[in-house]
Amino acid sequence: MNRQKTRINVTPAVTTFGADDSGSLVEHVVRCHEVRFGRTVVGLSGIEASGKSTIADELADGISTAGHDVVTIRGDEFSTAKAVRNNNPDTVRGYLEDAYDYSILSSRVLVPLRSAEVSDISYVSTDPETDESVVTKARVPDRAIVLVEGVLLFRGLMRDQFDLRIWVETSFDESLRRAKVRPRDVSYYGTAEAIVSRYESRFHPAQRIHLRDDRPQLTSHVIVRS
Repeated sequence: MNRQKTRINVTPAVTTFGADDSGSLVEHVVRCHEVRFGRTVVGLSGIEASGKSTIADELADGISTAGHDVVTIRGDEFSTAKAVRNNNPDTVRGYLEDAYDYSILSSRVLVPLRSAEVSDISYVSTDPETDESVVTKARVPDRAIVLVEGVLLFRGLMRDQFDLRIWVETSFDESLRRAKVRPRDVSYYGTAEAIVSRYESRFHPAQRIHLRDDRPQLTSHVIVRS
C-alpha cells in the first residue's frame, strides 16, 4: 500500500533568546526540524550590523554538531549590480526595492528545495563589491536544515517562503556602533564618518520602513536579542 507523505506545516510559538543563548537556539531549531518532513528552510534576518552572520555561523555549527545536515546561504549573494542598486535618486527606496534580487533566491533556491526530488541547486549571483558574476552550486541533502541569512528577507510575501523565521533584534544605535568598527564596512566606506553617513541616510531609514510596513518582530517565530 502506497502512502503519500505530505509536508507538515509547523508554526512554532514566538520564542525569545538572548545573544548568548546559542545552545538553546540550536535546540529550538532542531526540535522544529525534527517534527517536519523533508528540509526545513530557516530565515534569519535583522537590520544591518545586528549580528545576523555571527548568529547564523553559531547556529550552523551547533546544528552540525547535533548530527544534522546544514547548508547556509547568504542574502548578500543576491545583491544587484552597483548600477542597479544605486540608480534610484531616492536612495532609501532604491535600497528597499533594488539592492537585492531575492526573486533569484526564491526561484533558484527556495522553491526547488520544496521538492524531495531536488538534491542540487545552482544560481548566478553578483559580488556586491566587484560586480563580478559568481556561480554557486551546492548539494542539499533531503533532510537538511537550510539557513538563509540576510537583510530584508521578510518583506511582503517573501517571508512566507521560510518554515521558521528568526528576527535578530538590535537597536539602531548599536547597529551603527558595530558598523563603525566592522571590517567590511571600514574596508568599503573608509572612515567612520562615511559609514555613519551611509547608514543614517540610506540603510536605517529603509529599515524603519521595513519595520513599519512588514513588522518582522511580530511575524517572526523567534526573536534573538543581540
